[in-house]
Amino acid sequence: MVVGGGFIGGEVAASAAEHGLDVTIVEAGTHLLPGVLTSGLARPLERLHQAMGVRVLCGTPAARVLGADTAEAVELADGTRLPADAVLVGLGGAPETSWLRHSGLNLSDGIVVDEYLRTSAEDVYAIGDTARWRDGRTGALVRLQHWESALRQGAYVARSLLGADKPYHDVPYIWTDQHGARLQIAGSADGDEVYFAYGGPEDDAYLALVRRGPHLAGVIALGGGREFNRLRRTLAALPAWESVVAGVPGS
Repeated sequence: MVVGGGFIGGEVAASAAEHGLDVTIVEAGTHLLPGVLTSGLARPLERLHQAMGVRVLCGTPAARVLGADTAEAVELADGTRLPADAVLVGLGGAPETSWLRHSGLNLSDGIVVDEYLRTSAEDVYAIGDTARWRDGRTGALVRLQHWESALRQGAYVARSLLGADKPYHDVPYIWTDQHGARLQIAGSADGDEVYFAYGGPEDDAYLALVRRGPHLAGVIALGGGREFNRLRRTLAALPAWESVVAGVPGS
């Protein structure tokens, strides 16, 4: 039993099913990856899980795990009890900064840093899941919870300590492999409009473009990759939406 239909929950469910285990995903939201994708973008991934034998239950939160020494069942908020020999709970997380409460650092949903990833304390930097900086492309404060971001931030801080003085710029990028299919998200998955360059909610693969205002803000791909990679490289410059859509093959 997997409680939580996010990245970790989906990956564990896929791996367990690959090894012949009977798996159920319980997700409180109306669809998988509710904090990341719209229902339409998540639908093909949900069908893929079901096609591979994973039971997907969305819209009913898990209330408690039943059992004395080991898990025996998961009880849902509506009273339904689902038998379970093992339960993985993957419900997301929050930055643990309570130990820094009296440090003088600027804390707000993580550790707030400047455009050089410097904290409010001299010569102290923050990177990774807890670092929250202002995105130079959008002006929004962002905090990325993915090892890809932590890796790039660590390399950037190392260069800064050696004398580099360029502000930190990063286009968010996350990916997950589930049942042999790769879902990739570059930039923002949340915007004013989603345009499918190919495929769509009822297809097994798609390439979706996300508009925010007059600009391309994000690219999402399930399966494939060549056109996704090309568009991903353009995101740092916030390209004009109309020109991007006009230049996508098949549009």
